Amino acid sequence: MTITLNQALTIYNWFLSAILIVILLMIARIYERKTNIATYYRIFILPLTLFGLASIRTAYLDQSRPDEFATGLGVVAGVVLAALSIRLYEVMISHH
Repeated sequence: MTITLNQALTIYNWFLSAILIVILLMIARIYERKTNIATYYRIFILPLTLFGLASIRTAYLDQSRPDEFATGLGVVAGVVLAALSIRLYEVMISHH
């Protein structure tokens, strides 16, 4: 079984995204521990997992057209990640 360029790039993009999400998770964790203000850092694992599942499905199917289920996973992951990021931003900006 050979890996196509599309499959390799899909997995590569997930690894880059995963690194950024883990960095956000660690920032939120450190900030919560220092200030005792809830940043919900553990929930960052949800978008990390959902993006991973979407990437695996996309790479496994290796289709030219988008897969609706993988797209849905990505949308849900993006909304959760955006909400968590906005929450972290607001907490860090409002607390000096």
